[in-house]
Amino acid sequence: MTRALIPAMKITAPIIHRGGSGQPHLIEAYEKANRALRDAMTALRECAPNGRDYYPLPEGSLRQAEREHEARMASLRGVLNEVDTLHACVVDRKSGEVDVEPALV
Repeated sequence: MTRALIPAMKITAPIIHRGGSGQPHLIEAYEKANRALRDAMTALRECAPNGRDYYPLPEGSLRQAEREHEARMASLRGVLNEVDTLHACVVDRKSGEVDVEPALV
């Protein structure tokens, strides 16, 4: 499995104010999303390609399935990184456009 660095990007964090959802609600919601994404990553790891399931297929099928699986895992890691950044922004009361730090995917 080869891991790559996803570049820094920008996302828009919510602003905390009286007319909005409220800091406690947003913190709880991002924490819930974090747990769900981690559970999804655990479940997806259980779906990793196994050579025994690909041996009758043409040569290269297993490697292709592994690349596709890793792309799915990388997608979830990228979303998790964004959710964690948003959570930190809400905790720190940062809003507007913020940088998502580069991450290994």
